[in-house]
Amino acid sequence: MNNRNNNPPELPKAPHIKERRNIPVKKVDSIIADIEKKCGHVYVERYGPIKGGSDTDFLIILPQATKELKTMIYWGEKHPVNFYEQIYQGMGHAFLDGGKRIIVISHFLYIYAAERTRTSACIFNGTYDSIMNRLEYERSIYNKNEVDYNRTKDGFVFDPFVERYGISEAILYGHTHPNLGCFFSGPDRKSGFASEDFPAVTFVADPIQKDMKAGVGRELRDAQILAYSYEDKKQDEEYKVEKKSTEVEKKASDYVGEIGSAYNKLMNSISGIHGDYRAYTTRSGKQRINMKVSIKPLKEDRKATDRESSCSRVGRTYDSYA
Repeated sequence: MNNRNNNPPELPKAPHIKERRNIPVKKVDSIIADIEKKCGHVYVERYGPIKGGSDTDFLIILPQATKELKTMIYWGEKHPVNFYEQIYQGMGHAFLDGGKRIIVISHFLYIYAAERTRTSACIFNGTYDSIMNRLEYERSIYNKNEVDYNRTKDGFVFDPFVERYGISEAILYGHTHPNLGCFFSGPDRKSGFASEDFPAVTFVADPIQKDMKAGVGRELRDAQILAYSYEDKKQDEEYKVEKKSTEVEKKASDYVGEIGSAYNKLMNSISGIHGDYRAYTTRSGKQRINMKVSIKPLKEDRKATDRESSCSRVGRTYDSYA
């Protein structure tokens, strides 16, 4: 929860960081369409407020960044590394869509805290540490290469916005709440580096409970989180084939079994009933069921039958084939 030494890592010292920003305008639907078209076979998980008004902010995590985040915090596991709080930084882009602020995260960087406990992670422990220099160095490496090496092995892109809107910048400061749930503590609300014209994100993830929370801007306005991940197409296709095959076999066996069960119930529930039931598989592999049921008429039925001049009911016979 960052309850001491709570300042985020320093931002890069490039001049444009201090200049007033002109945030590009782009519809959130257009951003989503670009991701789903250009990033490959992806699916999305949603966190935070699902419904919102015209000013609902969005934090969108690109699939490679989601993979990075879940790996570094051991998503969905209890692990020696994520037992204590972890801190990390997200790089990406900011967009405006009317009253909405959309933050797109392209890359996560792990921050090696000088000291970590269950409820805090500190950058400094009272002595000088070169962690901040290394972090800035890692950011510069990513910026240097993110345009030239933006292609996946399948011909899609990691980041569909970098070539048109410029390189990613540090825009998210995050930490974990291991098995504590996602909320902003008092210190968390002071730990961001957002400004009036820079809608940076304060972010919390609980890797054990598999939840996320994002606050955009200095006011930490709740954002709807769209975390994209890559689909394993090969595994998905194998699953579909296996599932389809299992469903066909299940339907055939269920069909025979259910009719047999119904036949037994019928034979045991009605007096004066007898018949024959046979299920078998033909040489061509087809399932076939032969069922014959005969029910003797009750006394009341016989009296009614005697009164009928043109009808003689000796019994009722049913044949069924499948």
